[in-house]
Amino acid sequence: MNTLAILCVDDEAIQLLALKRELVRAFARRFVVETASDAERALRLLASLEAEGASTFLLITDWLMPGMKGDELIRQARSRYPGLRAIMITGQADEEAKRRCLETEGVLGIFDKPWDRAALLAMVESSADP
Repeated sequence: MNTLAILCVDDEAIQLLALKRELVRAFARRFVVETASDAERALRLLASLEAEGASTFLLITDWLMPGMKGDELIRQARSRYPGLRAIMITGQADEEAKRRCLETEGVLGIFDKPWDRAALLAMVESSADP
C-alpha cells in the first residue's frame, strides 16, 4: 500500500513544530507528516519521499520565506507533481497575493496565522479524498 504524506514548510521553527504536532495528533494513523524549513529543502524532500515510495498529496506552506515564497514553491512543486494539493498559512500575504494564490495557483485555502485548528484539520481531511 502506498504511504500518503503531508509536507509542511515554514521558516519559523515554532510554527512548523506546532503545525506538525497538530497534524500528527489528528492523522498519525493515516499520513506521514514531514517538514522543511525552506522551499529548496521542501523540493528535495518531495523527491526523496517519492523515491521511497510515498505519495505526497498535500503541501502546507508559509507564504513569506527567505529565498522562495510559498506561491513559487507551489508552482514548482506542481510542475513536478501535478496532483499535489496545497494549503497556505501566512502572517504576511496581502489580499492581492492571497487572491492570486487561490485563483492562479489553485490553493485549496489560505489560513492566517494563528490558524483556526478545526478549520485547517477539516480542510486537510477533505483534501485527502480523491
